[in-house]
Amino acid sequence: MNINWREIGFICIAGGIGGILSLVYTVTVGNTPYIPPSFLGVFAYIFFGMAAGYLGVYVIARTDTTKMAHALGFALACGLSWAPVIDASGALVQQHIEQALGQQVEQANETIETALAEIPDAEGDRLVQLKRTIEENTQVLAEAAVRADSLKTVRKVNDSIATVEAAVNRMSEKDAEVAVNLTDKVNTILERADYRLPVQLYAPRELIQPERTPERPLGEARPDARREPAPESAPAPERLTQPDRRLIQPRPFLERPVLPSRE
Repeated sequence: MNINWREIGFICIAGGIGGILSLVYTVTVGNTPYIPPSFLGVFAYIFFGMAAGYLGVYVIARTDTTKMAHALGFALACGLSWAPVIDASGALVQQHIEQALGQQVEQANETIETALAEIPDAEGDRLVQLKRTIEENTQVLAEAAVRADSLKTVRKVNDSIATVEAAVNRMSEKDAEVAVNLTDKVNTILERADYRLPVQLYAPRELIQPERTPERPLGEARPDARREPAPESAPAPERLTQPDRRLIQPRPFLERPVLPSRE
């Protein structure tokens, strides 16, 4: 891949000019600048403008640089509004991280499902190998649950943990001792990752619905218009305007299978 440094230089220069214009505009209209207008402050605006110009053209918008006049104008505009552009680039990075986490979770879930299907026919060393595969991919799921910031990724992890639980149950039907060892390992992994914490942070929307006043035709009296007023001691109805963590139960860890009696 050939890098056109000359083109990148022009884009960054246009962004730097936009950064200077941002400082001039802010001082002219009487607003407080992000950075005090000093010698170092001017260089800071130039630097942030150059960074915003590069990020806006090549990362966020992916502008067609064959139309150089349009690309330079866009870089200038990005430098003029460098703070929102840099914030947007940070959000874009987080979005890519979430996508990567989602792909890791999906791949781990597919691997666990494959192991789940092989358990009934596995014997001896192969069964132990499947156990290790489930443990390794459970570790991937636990790490993803800790790093995830989106509800979509957390739900994927929850679904995958349900697959792990199904694998443990099937393993208990095949070999109870291996299943007990697998259960203890999975629970240790989930406990170390504090797996229940991400689940508690996201309340299902169907559990928490704000109270709404039913609509009625214009001019019609309210149904409770003739009711006697409630006594002053009666507590007002509580409205749930934000997630109530009392409604969110932490997901329990897996239960250990019961070993058969050897008597």
